[in-house]
Amino acid sequence: MGLTLSLSGTPVRHAGMTYHTRVSPKDLTVFINLANLLVKDQNRLEEADALLRRAISLREDYVDAYQNRGSLLVRLQRFSEAEQMYRAGLKHQPTNAALLYNLGVVLLETNRTEEAYLNFHKALFYEPGHEQTKFVLAASYADTSDPQLREKARLLYEELSQGDFDPVRVHFGLALLYSDASDFETAIKHYNTVLKVSFPPLLPPPRS
Repeated sequence: MGLTLSLSGTPVRHAGMTYHTRVSPKDLTVFINLANLLVKDQNRLEEADALLRRAISLREDYVDAYQNRGSLLVRLQRFSEAEQMYRAGLKHQPTNAALLYNLGVVLLETNRTEEAYLNFHKALFYEPGHEQTKFVLAASYADTSDPQLREKARLLYEELSQGDFDPVRVHFGLALLYSDASDFETAIKHYNTVLKVSFPPLLPPPRS
């Protein structure tokens, strides 16, 4: 029920009635911003958690709060609670690629690989360009002995190498895969790219 205004414009509350305030996401960004500052201090993580829980209590469909609290809980290695946060957020935004990705990461951490893959594939279905999902899938596939999955890893890494996503880890992953495949020349090229990005002044000029 809405509030009745007095002649002065001040809200008048009626005894025995329950009132619900609709808080806008814009108003709640202060909770997220403050929590993001607090998490920089290891000793204030619980304060940050309390702020995010408060934001969720004020507006249960505020997905950013679920996302941020899930990430904080992962940092605290409270994976079960983090999973609950991401699943709660997905109830409000089931096509949110970032939530699907983060849920997948938690599932990987808790050794539920197939379920993790399912969420990663959903993330890429809804957002084909989600680079974090491509990378974690590539890294996970490359860590298996399955030739088909390792080839999928190579293709994902090659796709990522065309952009700017974490070139050191991407090219290092490619170098390892090509080394394992005995394609040493290609592996050397990717190792050189890693060195060039990591230590640009130290890399000698290529031979002509």
